[in-house]
Amino acid sequence: HCISSAASDVYKRQWWVIRRELKAAAVNKIAKQQAFDTRLFVPENFKMDYKEEIAARRNSFFKNLGQQSKTSTALGILVAEYKTHEETPLGARFTFKHMPDCSFFADKDFLTKFTRVFEEQLMFSSMLPDSHIMIICTFSMAKAGYPVIQDMGMMLTTKNWIPFEHMREVAVIDAMTEHNRSFAKSLRFNLDRSTPIASMISTDTVPPTALYVSAPSDSGEDEAALIHVAEEGTYPAWIWSGDGEMPELPTRKLESHQS
Repeated sequence: HCISSAASDVYKRQWWVIRRELKAAAVNKIAKQQAFDTRLFVPENFKMDYKEEIAARRNSFFKNLGQQSKTSTALGILVAEYKTHEETPLGARFTFKHMPDCSFFADKDFLTKFTRVFEEQLMFSSMLPDSHIMIICTFSMAKAGYPVIQDMGMMLTTKNWIPFEHMREVAVIDAMTEHNRSFAKSLRFNLDRSTPIASMISTDTVPPTALYVSAPSDSGEDEAALIHVAEEGTYPAWIWSGDGEMPELPTRKLESHQS
């Protein structure tokens, strides 16, 4: 459950690259007897000169989605970067980056849940102006032709699109990228937030090194559990816990060979 981050390409990531990789991953996948790529919508890189063409392709996707099922409500899946939302008399209007001319509606129940579940992450992101707020949501098409959000998940990423959970993890990711290191970022997927896992695996050490980073809010018991998992792990462990400064990063393979 990892995202690879090669030192050579971490600074080259743009939205069109993210979109290309997401769409490629969806090809030949089946979900509920439907081709997944016919349900997945990832907005195109917005360009004002091609605004009408982009809108036409998006509207074609929405129309096809609405016609996929005659017996039940067809659901699409949106993966995009959250921009903002504003309340309306009946709920909220959500706007996502690269879609300035298309809003997604959400009812009041969804807005209440959104605020309760994601308020902390939105506040955290506001403290990191270069971060991205990635969302994945299911949506249906209203009879009037506009998309309606049904459910949503959220993930914060650094400016280089690497997921993170807390400030210490951001500091380690920044240090690894600034030192041109290669690593694989661990993802939780269905693991609970309380389950201790390695934040990342350095892939330029021999053998690979698992980096464990405690959250600033972790209790003594949380840190002890993290250290226990690190000591029992497959790879040698690098641990940053307690109140101290970040330890020196694991020595990369090239440096080890030269010493």
